[in-house]
Formats: sequence, structure tokens, C-alpha cells
Amino acid sequence: MKRSFLSNLAFLLFLNFLVKPFWILGIDRTVQNVTGPDQYGLYFSLFNFSLLFQVLLDFGINNFNNREIAKYPEKLGQTWSTMLQSKAIFALLYAALVLIVAVLIGFDQTHWRILGWMILMQVMLSFFTYLRSNVSALHLFRHDAVLSVSDKLFAGTLCALLFWTKVLPWEITVKNFIICQILGYSLASVLAILMLLGRRIHWKWTTDLQLIRQVIRKSAPFALLTFLMAAYYRIDGVMIERMLGAEGAHQAGVYASAFRLLDALSIIGYMFAAILLPMFSRMQEEGSNVQPLLETGLRLMACISVPAGTTFIFFRQEIMQALYADATNQYGQIFGWLMAGFVLISLVYILGTMLTALGSLRILNRIAAAGLVVNVALNLLLIPTQQAVGAAIATVCTQTIVLILHLAAVYSRTDITFHQGMWLRLAGLTAACVVICPGVLWLNLPWAIAMGLCLLLGACLALLLGLVKRHDWKPLLHEAAEPAT
Repeated sequence: MKRSFLSNLAFLLFLNFLVKPFWILGIDRTVQNVTGPDQYGLYFSLFNFSLLFQVLLDFGINNFNNREIAKYPEKLGQTWSTMLQSKAIFALLYAALVLIVAVLIGFDQTHWRILGWMILMQVMLSFFTYLRSNVSALHLFRHDAVLSVSDKLFAGTLCALLFWTKVLPWEITVKNFIICQILGYSLASVLAILMLLGRRIHWKWTTDLQLIRQVIRKSAPFALLTFLMAAYYRIDGVMIERMLGAEGAHQAGVYASAFRLLDALSIIGYMFAAILLPMFSRMQEEGSNVQPLLETGLRLMACISVPAGTTFIFFRQEIMQALYADATNQYGQIFGWLMAGFVLISLVYILGTMLTALGSLRILNRIAAAGLVVNVALNLLLIPTQQAVGAAIATVCTQTIVLILHLAAVYSRTDITFHQGMWLRLAGLTAACVVICPGVLWLNLPWAIAMGLCLLLGACLALLLGLVKRHDWKPLLHEAAEPAT
């Protein structure tokens, strides 16, 4: 990697932590509070429904394009038109599939008023991510960091004008919220195009059918994995809305209030994966031992997720009541279960990243398929009796099984044998956090201060137990400082 890796990563993290919380807690949460859980629940259900088929919009084009242009930047001018034509064809297939499935499962007029806009939003997102893949492939890392938040910044600005001024003559509705996001992706795409046009590239309009076939053939396993993972992670909201009849939209909205925070926290795992994947890949190619780095990733991820997840479980009611005007005990119940799921998901990110680097796509697809089957089965069993809480319980059970299967795959497919001391330390950290939180609650401090104290004590415990060590950062720093070859 280039020596500027850490500075580019720091810039990316800075922009994301600056903009994304504003979007999640300021914009998205405001929409739900204003429109109510019923309307937002319908939006959440349709959003997850549209994401189930999003793989058809991309089908590996972005990943293939990123790798190809990174190796041969001069090919961008020759391949861009073929890629755009491919994405246009996939967009039509995606829209047709979504509409057909929507008819088959019996969407009514209320759903149709929103679904068309939702399809357009996903198509615009797909084109935007393709343009971003070109920018990052050209090693315009600072430009790509700006693009990574530009869509939310544009959409957030439009929403802010809608919420808190009279500049836009619209009402605050789910439909207008989607339109703001469509405009955000459109403006961000224009910005990406301007960045690309600023490069000295000889643009040609061609159609290369052989290139399209090559992309589809090489990307099919990744596309299948993307679909299966999206399905078992996102299908809960769809099933809640579909299975509970008149109460479905409301329950989906309640579930969305907690799932939003799980989604936000899961970004941490995604960022870990983005750093670790190229490192695992290079070590695998060089024949190096990946176990020390894998254990480091697991320990560092656990040091974040275990104290955070445990603390948020104990303060679940206070957090939800502070964020949502209509919050009831059910909100807190769902959030508590999903925070237990957050710890599991975080560890799966690390293990899944290593298995991806090793090329174990077949086993990953099998694990994801098993996760989908288990999640659907548990949702069918639990949602009718426990409503949205049942879906949250199903998520935790599914993620537990998925984590166990990932560990089994690591043991069976590699020579890795985790040190027993690591698991004992992780168990000790978990037990200590479970004990500390009630102790802090006994002090009768204001809940926000008490929650911060629990997080601080959890971080201190991780240091005392030796889960965070100074040499943990040496592989990252060495990788960042190593010049590209």
C-alpha cells in the first residue's frame, strides 16, 4: 500500500463520522418521528424488500470494474460505455423482477404509491456506486472519500430544508423523503462524473459483449453471496409487515427504530473488514501465517462490540425513549436483542473477511444459505406470537448459528487453532461488563453519564485483560508504510 494509506483512511473515517450520524440520528430518525411508526414501517419494509434484489443491479460489475481499472487505468475510456449499458440492462431486469414479486405477494395500492420511487432510488444508487468504483480504481482516494458522504450530504441538506425551513413547498412524507434521496444520489453522481471528466482519459463509446460475459462469469459467486447475506439480514422487516396484517406496518416501524442503530454500529465491522481484506489477501498470497492478524482483529473488534453491546442492553429503554417520541417498552426490548446481535455480527465480519481472502466462497455461500433458512424459519415461528420482538430474537439466534459456522469453517479449512487464553479473556470481559453495568446503575447517576461510565470502564477492562496491546497496531502500521510494488 502507499504511505498515504493511514491519512486517506483517517480522512474517510472523519467524513463518515461527521456526516453519517447526522443522517441516521438527525434526518432518518426525524422522518420516523414525524411520519409515525406506521408510515415509516411501510417505508422500512419496502426498502428492505427492494434491497433483497439489489444484487441484480450490480451483479459484481462494481467489484470487477474496480479491480480491472486499478490494474489498467487506460481501459476506463474503453470499458465505461459497456459497463453503463450493462447496468442499464440489469436495472430494467431488476425493476421487472421487483414488480413481478410485488404482484405475487399481493402488495396493495398503498405499497404501489411508494414502490416505484423506491425502485428508482435503488437504480440511482447503483449508478452512483459504479461511478465511485471508477474514482477509487484511479486511486483518487480523497475524491472517493468525499463521494462516500456526498449523497447523504446532498440528501440531508434537502431534508433539512424540508424539515426546518419553508424553502421547499413539500410536506414531510415518506415519498418526499425518498425523492430527497433520489436527488441526493443524482447530485452525487454529477459530482463523480465531473471528477472523472477532470482526468485525461480518451473516452470511447463501444459495446463489448465478451467483457459482459466475463464479468458475469467471474462475479457470479460474489453475487450469490451478496444476495444471501442481504436476504437473511434484511428479510425481517419484510416478513413483519407481511405477516401481521393491519398491525404489520406499525410493528415494522417499531423494529426499524432499533434496526437503524444496529445498522449504524455495524459500519464499524465493515470498516475493519475494509482494512483487513487486502492484508489477509496479501499474506495468503505470500504464504504468511494469518493467525496473529486474525486474532488481533477479533480481539480489537470484541473490545469495541462487547462493552458497547452490553452497555446498550442495560440502557436500552433510556436510549430508545430519548430518540423516539412514541417509544414504548417494546422498543427497548427489540433494541436489547439487536445489541446482542451486534456483538455476534461484529465477530462474523472478521472471520468472514478472512475466509473471503482465502477464496472460500463456496463455504461462505453455504453458511449464508443456512442463515437465510434459519432466519426465515424462526421468523415464521416467532413473529405471529411475539411480533417485532420475535424478529429480533430470530436475528440473535441466526447470528449465533452463523458465527458458529464461521468458526467451524476456519477450523476445518485452515491450520488456525485459536489460543485458549484469547477466549478466556473475551469471556472475562463479557462477564465483567455484565457485572459492572448493574453496579453503575446502583449509583443513581443521570443515565447518559452512567452509560458513558460503563463504556469507559469496559475499555479499561479490555486494557487490563490484555485484549488491547501496543503491538496490535504494528501490522497495520507496517502495512500502511510499505510502499506499493
